[in-house]
Amino acid sequence: MDNKVIGIICLALALIAFIVAYDRYKVNAGNVELMNKLNQGMSHFGVDTKLKPAVPTITKVLVVVGVLLTAGGGYLIYQSKH
Repeated sequence: MDNKVIGIICLALALIAFIVAYDRYKVNAGNVELMNKLNQGMSHFGVDTKLKPAVPTITKVLVVVGVLLTAGGGYLIYQSKH
């Protein structure tokens, strides 16, 4: 396998990592929204907390992996042309 093929594979894996990271963040935000709706229903019991969505650790890791794969893939494709 030459550098160009490996570079394209790296870019494809980076795209997958970014898509999964976005999905994980959206799932987390949806869960926080659901908990906030549940807490609104319990406000008459004295429970009044408002949660904010945070970035899950897996999302951060996948973004870093995606950036590294993008940089590596781009470099390999660049090297294959020279």
